[in-house]
Amino acid sequence: MWLRDERPELYNKAHKLIGVQDYVAYLLTGLFMTDWTQACRTMLMNINTFSWDEEMLAIAGIPKAKLPGLYPPASQPGSLTSAMASATGLPSGTPVVVSGGDQQCAALALNILQPGDAAANTGTGSFVIAYAEQPMFDDECRTLCSASAVAGKWIAEAGIYNTGSVYRWFREQFYPAGEHAFDLMNDEASKSPIGANGVMMLPHFEGSAAPYWNPLAKGLFFNLTLGTARGDLSRAILEGIALEIAHDLSLIEHLVKSISEVNVAGGLVTLDFFNQMQADAFNKTVNRYDNSEASSLGALMSAAVKVGIYQNHTEAYKAICPAKPISFKPDPASVVKYRTLFERKNDLYQALCHFKGYGSVCDPV
Repeated sequence: MWLRDERPELYNKAHKLIGVQDYVAYLLTGLFMTDWTQACRTMLMNINTFSWDEEMLAIAGIPKAKLPGLYPPASQPGSLTSAMASATGLPSGTPVVVSGGDQQCAALALNILQPGDAAANTGTGSFVIAYAEQPMFDDECRTLCSASAVAGKWIAEAGIYNTGSVYRWFREQFYPAGEHAFDLMNDEASKSPIGANGVMMLPHFEGSAAPYWNPLAKGLFFNLTLGTARGDLSRAILEGIALEIAHDLSLIEHLVKSISEVNVAGGLVTLDFFNQMQADAFNKTVNRYDNSEASSLGALMSAAVKVGIYQNHTEAYKAICPAKPISFKPDPASVVKYRTLFERKNDLYQALCHFKGYGSVCDPV
């Protein structure tokens, strides 16, 4: 819409309006295509029918002819072109499978294949994902509903912009440079008690996505004293992340079947004490898998099912991700403490909404 209004000379010359991933598919196959998991991010696809929404196209003023063809995830719309085969050294005609979006593929490799399954994938940001047999919508629009990487299914999703990126930022700013900086930071954080000796952190360093959806929200360290140690701040970051994920998980659990376990992936889950922290904050068993590269493994599962190596995603999961996860059980005493911290986090955010320098898009949640 912006291109049409502000750069009409480009818009009028454009043959197709596509995403970066669609351009990669075009280079490989010569076809303009996208799959349901990517198309639902454009707000132009009907999530119920998996087709371009005529009403939304009319409102946006975008003709369907300018959009790529729609395909289910795990489909093979085309094969490798001769030109691309020559450039890559791969055989001409190699199947090109469109597996799906990164979080949808991650859900496959985290075994999110049945009602009640949920995952928390924490890298630069964090994503909470749950399996859904039908479209699930939060009355207050705090969560997303997306097409699953399993064609004809859905995921309920809630994202957090800044989690691991905040931990990295703190290391870069407050710990000595070197390959062992994270080891030192992790060690100090693990020695601080639950509640970080009173310090609380809100991870809204670039605004808040779920649960608050406030682009003006800011990051915060609260309740510092002269007794506050660097390790307390490190732990407060991890607790702030775990509590924000727990908040998103509680929103999703209102929509889908009861969730008893959460499968986790991403860089931060290499820390066992963070996984235990998550289990206590969620009050649910947390399962960590050996390989944290869930998105690429899920894409492999999808392609392997499509080309017939495995009959279904469950069979592919067992073959590609055979290792048993390490499980972390919630500790009842710690669960009580984190419940108090959870309420305190939300109260702190709501209190900040009345401070002019914090942000003006604050609605009670």
